[in-house]
Amino acid sequence: MLSLFLELRALLPNAIVGAITRESMRKALSTGIKGRQVLDFLKWHAHPVVRRRTPVVPENIADQVLLWERERDRMEHRDGVLVDVSYASRDAFRGMAEFANAKQGLLWSSPLGGEDEEGGGGGGSSSGGSGGGLAGRKKLMVVSPGIMESLNAAIVENGWTSSF
Repeated sequence: MLSLFLELRALLPNAIVGAITRESMRKALSTGIKGRQVLDFLKWHAHPVVRRRTPVVPENIADQVLLWERERDRMEHRDGVLVDVSYASRDAFRGMAEFANAKQGLLWSSPLGGEDEEGGGGGGSSSGGSGGGLAGRKKLMVVSPGIMESLNAAIVENGWTSSF
C-alpha cells in the first residue's frame, strides 16, 4: 500500500523506510489517489508513539503533499479550435465572443478590440491586457469544437462575414 505514494528505501524486519517525493506523489495522483487520502492514511497507520503528537503528520509534509496535488491540478486540458477573426470589426468580434460564451463554448479570447483596448474576452480567460505578442495584435479566440457550426451560422446570420 505504501508503495502507491512512497519511494521505498529500505525494508527492515519491523519498519519500512521510504520517502514521499514529487515523483512518487505524481504517480499516486495519476492513479486517482488524492493528497488528503495520503495524509489520512499516514495518520491512521502511524506508530502509537507518533500518534500522540499533534499534528501526527508534520505540517511541512502535509503542506508539501497538498502543494504537489495543486501543482498537478492547476491546468486542465480541453480540445479547442483557434479562430482568427482579425478581419472583424471590434463590435463583430465582441458579438462572436459573446455568442460563443453564451453557448458555453468560449475557452479563451484575446482582449476585445486588439492592442488599444484592455479587458478580457467574454467569459473565457484572457491573455490579460495587450502585453504585445500575437494575441495583442490579432483578434483571436479559442472555442469548443462542438460550437463551430453554430458560430459559423451566427457569423453569417449577423453579417459578421466569415472566411472559414
